Amino acid sequence: MCLSLCAHRDTLACMSSQANTMAAPAATIAADETRFARRRDVLLLCAVLILAALLRLTNLSQIEFKLDEARHLESAQRIVTGQEFPLVGSRSSVGVAKPALFTWLLAIPALFGRDPRLAAGFIALLNVAAAGGLFWTGKRYFGWLPALLAALLYAVNPWAVFFSRDIFTADILAPFCLLLWVGLLRWLADGRPGGLALALAALGALLGITFSPWPLALLTAVLVFSNLRQVKVKWLLVGLALALVLLASWLIYQARSGFSEFAPVLAKLTTGGAQSAEGGGISGWLKTFWYAVWLHSGLNLSSLAGVSAAEFMPDPLWLGQMDKLLAALFIGALLLAGWRGVGTWVYHMSARAAAPWRILVLWLWLPLLVMGLQPAELQVHYMVILFPAGFMAMGITAEYIGRTLFNSLRGAAHWALAAALAALLVLVLAHHIGSTFYLADFVQSHATNYGIPLSSWLRISEQAPELLSTTDAEEIWITAQGSDPAIDTEPAVLSYLLADSARTVYVGQGGQEGLLLPVERPALYLLTSAPERTLATLAKLDARVMATVALPDGRTAYYIYASPHTAETTWEALYYRKVHYASDAGLQLTGYDWLSEAQPGMTAQLATYWTFGAVPDEARAAQHSAFNQLFYADGRKAAQDDGFSLPEAYWQEGRVLLQWFDLALPADLAPGAYALLTGLYRLSDGGRATWADAAGQALGDALELSALQVTSAE
Repeated sequence: MCLSLCAHRDTLACMSSQANTMAAPAATIAADETRFARRRDVLLLCAVLILAALLRLTNLSQIEFKLDEARHLESAQRIVTGQEFPLVGSRSSVGVAKPALFTWLLAIPALFGRDPRLAAGFIALLNVAAAGGLFWTGKRYFGWLPALLAALLYAVNPWAVFFSRDIFTADILAPFCLLLWVGLLRWLADGRPGGLALALAALGALLGITFSPWPLALLTAVLVFSNLRQVKVKWLLVGLALALVLLASWLIYQARSGFSEFAPVLAKLTTGGAQSAEGGGISGWLKTFWYAVWLHSGLNLSSLAGVSAAEFMPDPLWLGQMDKLLAALFIGALLLAGWRGVGTWVYHMSARAAAPWRILVLWLWLPLLVMGLQPAELQVHYMVILFPAGFMAMGITAEYIGRTLFNSLRGAAHWALAAALAALLVLVLAHHIGSTFYLADFVQSHATNYGIPLSSWLRISEQAPELLSTTDAEEIWITAQGSDPAIDTEPAVLSYLLADSARTVYVGQGGQEGLLLPVERPALYLLTSAPERTLATLAKLDARVMATVALPDGRTAYYIYASPHTAETTWEALYYRKVHYASDAGLQLTGYDWLSEAQPGMTAQLATYWTFGAVPDEARAAQHSAFNQLFYADGRKAAQDDGFSLPEAYWQEGRVLLQWFDLALPADLAPGAYALLTGLYRLSDGGRATWADAAGQALGDALELSALQVTSAE
């Protein structure tokens, strides 16, 4: 018996030894495969990151740079310099102030300087990380090949590149959409309750940037209420607390005003304003759908070319068919995701196994169904919230189609198909890479919806300060479209770019044509247009062109003039009616040019010359306008032109302003003498300034200038 047991023990030991010997190579093979998979994934991740970075971090000087971008950066600079920590950001399209998170994020690149390319590069880097995150997350839940296809399509898509580096709220959404996606997957697919906290924090960040991701809040709510058993109260509260922290300043701001900004929005919703903006519910849904198709396929990229769209031809027509192929792929991806998502309920899949598909189908379909209901008119950038789900669905669908075709063939056809599919992928990538670089070059040579690209603004901001130092001028006098950096594009952009290098004065308030004169000081002028009267006056002042900056379409848009200082006796010779009237607002009218006679239907030009004395604080705090009124003999008004081109902030003692007015004479104006009255009034209450002559004699609230003799039309 003992011998038998010993023999049996020896036999078992031998069998165990043989099993271990056989298992060792299998374990080694498995370990090698794991190491190979990791190396493969790391290499593919690097390829995706390099490709995404190549397209997003080059040509940063070609981004749009207008009022919104300049104001965002100016707010970020005030944070960095300690001047202000804003509670809210810019105004949304419906009139409600956005939260301030976007401005806070821009303070990070603002620490390194004022160059807008720093902010654009910061946003681009976040979007590069989003491309890498799409691959790394997608491979975990859907496989490495679908994830690679999704990440590659996202990395090179020209619309995705376009909305990944502008200094605009929509351009920074994709990275936080990815964080929301990761959080939801970790929570529902991996059973990690902390994932819900990450998802809620990411959602708070998205809403803290802008309001357009509101469908994702609805998505998150649907998932939470349909998976209450998986909700851990602790992590729910942590996530809500993080979201509230990000939105706290905005909530405080709105609470102080009693949320009054929402009243017009609610009124618009209750009266059907949202549907009227879109032309009806069906029209709104169709627009939502087609915008989503554009963003995922590259279709209609020529819309960015604006008036030059007919000249926008990035590729041969046959290669342009790739966009239509991708559009079909995206539409197929919507259907496949919907089918598989619904199938998780039909086939009673486990909650964790079904979670990636349910999240994907809700992410794609819910925004498409509800976006058309919002009160603001739908814009293409609102659909950025479909990233990364849309590209993930496209990657899954492309892999599914390829695998189905691949498995149906054998032998040489098998490998021929593989080569054809690989070639097709290369063509798609090459087409979109080419389109992206073509667009960057196109905006450099054509008028587009970009407006004036950053590169043109940078040339101005580099040249003007250099010329300022060579002319001994103290400031740059800018004649632009508007004069208020808070609301006018050209002053806002120039004010931001020139803030550290030059003092600036803006002329052109309300569209009125005016010109500061170089009295007892040299002057450097920056003109954003070339009106005849301004150029004629500069010629009289011996001003010379120092530099010009051309727009992408070749038109000269900016002229930099320098003028030597002019003695008082010289500049007074510019006009022939010398007067001296002083107002209680600190302005003096020192001369004017006015027609002695005119005919009905003409535009009578009045040139006025103003100097500035000690301006009272209350006058500087108000906004004023000059009035010029032509009267019939019986006191009826015949013509009028109001305005004043120089804002009160620039009413500085010693400055001289030439201000033009144009009075359109009625075609039926009867012959005779017409009195001309001029003066100054406050826009807030209409109160007029009072005047006195050189001797201090009071003249009332209006000055009577030379009468105009109207003769019969010949």
